[in-house]
Amino acid sequence: MNKVNPRKEFFRVPVAIIKGELKYLGITAQWTMAAEAAEYRETLAIERALKEDPTEGQRWLESNPPYDSRESFLKEE
Repeated sequence: MNKVNPRKEFFRVPVAIIKGELKYLGITAQWTMAAEAAEYRETLAIERALKEDPTEGQRWLESNPPYDSRESFLKEE
């Protein structure tokens, strides 16, 4: 889960598998292998901090309630 922007998700799938699937489907794609990925890197840092300090992790969870995409969708209607 993206801990910086809950409207986005991260998927842990090797790039080789994604490339293989796209090739199988006949889809041509352009790849940027050195993406900035700032939110991803910040999320990893948050996850490391949460593991190292469970008390801080609990505080973070309390101040960042789980995101429910249905809730924001309903507000936009």
